[in-house]
Amino acid sequence: MKKDLCKMIFNADNTTKTNAFFLIIGIIITSIAAVIYFFNYTKINIEQLLKFENQIILMFFSVIAFFVGITFLISILNLNNPTIRFILVLILGASIYAVIREEPIRLAFAILLLSFVIFVVTKIFSKVFSTIITFSLSCLFAILFLKLLLVFIPQIQTVTSLYISIASMLLFYNILGVKLNQLCLKYILGYSIEKIKRYDSEELKNQINLLYLVLFVMLNLSLIYSEQNDISLIGNCVNNALVTGVCITNVHWKSLFWANNR
Repeated sequence: MKKDLCKMIFNADNTTKTNAFFLIIGIIITSIAAVIYFFNYTKINIEQLLKFENQIILMFFSVIAFFVGITFLISILNLNNPTIRFILVLILGASIYAVIREEPIRLAFAILLLSFVIFVVTKIFSKVFSTIITFSLSCLFAILFLKLLLVFIPQIQTVTSLYISIASMLLFYNILGVKLNQLCLKYILGYSIEKIKRYDSEELKNQINLLYLVLFVMLNLSLIYSEQNDISLIGNCVNNALVTGVCITNVHWKSLFWANNR
């Protein structure tokens, strides 16, 4: 009788241990997420959200965590049971009513909706986002290399060191970019192996050129309105490094070396 009741309530495709694990994890995640959300909500002023960045960030992640916890809890239920489906519909109706009536729930729903929009946009432009992520991480290499140059070769001017660091980073990114983006698409964006293999050197080249275009526009617009010589000097240095990067990206290295070896 007890086993039959468990089968009526819980997902029979999962083992008892799996259902128990997901139940505990789901309760813990949803409870902690709800506490964090409402704790931070009491600290903010809705009319001045931009002044509460840390609280908004915590609320953003807590809403996502709450949704994940609810997903765990739903996954252990027997959705073929009409009673379970009816209860879930009632909970959904109560949630919609709470969104309409209660301001904290309405804000949480807005955050959740924004998260879905970001997720959809990220999936649609996943290759662009992958390039931005890996390119941004590669910039850490440029910063580290710049610091090493300034420490071990202090005779070199700062602007020259900056140019060498950025150009070196762009060179290594062109060499390792395909592999880095394939890893990003696999482990961060969840692409299948077949789709990952489609990200080749030509795809990397297109994404990098698009990134260069955006950086060129932003950089040159900022230089136009800058009246400080130091900023203009650094900006021109970065601009020249990006031009070097464009040359590195658009040279067909394999064809060049293959042609020399014929």
